Amino acid sequence: LPERYVAFAVHGNNADDHALEQLGGYVEHLHEVSGLPVVLVPHTGALTGPELPGTDADLMATMCKRQPDATWLHALPVFESEPSAAVLRGAAAVVSARFHPIVFALSGGVPCIALTSDHYTDTKLDGALSHHGVADWRLPLRVLGTGQAEALFTELWARRDEVAARVGIGEDARRAAHRARWDLVVRCLEGGGTAPGDLPDPPEVPACSPTTIDTQAALAWDHQVQEMLRAHQRSADRSEE
Repeated sequence: LPERYVAFAVHGNNADDHALEQLGGYVEHLHEVSGLPVVLVPHTGALTGPELPGTDADLMATMCKRQPDATWLHALPVFESEPSAAVLRGAAAVVSARFHPIVFALSGGVPCIALTSDHYTDTKLDGALSHHGVADWRLPLRVLGTGQAEALFTELWARRDEVAARVGIGEDARRAAHRARWDLVVRCLEGGGTAPGDLPDPPEVPACSPTTIDTQAALAWDHQVQEMLRAHQRSADRSEE
């Protein structure tokens, strides 16, 4: 790994030429703004043997092949959880459409941007970011190429120390609450547990939001797009029937 880098993670499925072009342009923006190499961190792929089409690792290898002169772009192989977490916690910033890279990075105090692809992933990413007061640092994946995701990273990079400090607030208390919960589970299994109300509440972290992009408006627009697509799909299904 480079000494300092930005980490990027994205789903490998359903990436056509247009999506590859948008992703390539975006990782180039990450590099230009940060001045750092961009490390592509796959979540799915083969631990051994040839890569399977549609996996994260396959997509990231294709991204590198499409930019052969981009010596700043590095695609990693699929790692098991501990080395993958170490890569993400060691990044200067993380941009991810995947849930686990966001969780790993936030637990290490790394500033993050989440890119959501549907209601399901948005709900998960919102939850992970909200624990650290940075839920507004997420945008729909569909806005790539419009300038919004690019502007959001530019602001994140300019405010990275501030955001990292906010992300780190309450981390010791969160870990203590997590340990207390599992200690209670063990005591209950041993027949000596106390009431769940004795558990400490997770710390509340004040929100830290971007100022250059109205991410909530973009997310509301994306929700409308998804509803429209589902309505068209239902109509098409009825027509086939």
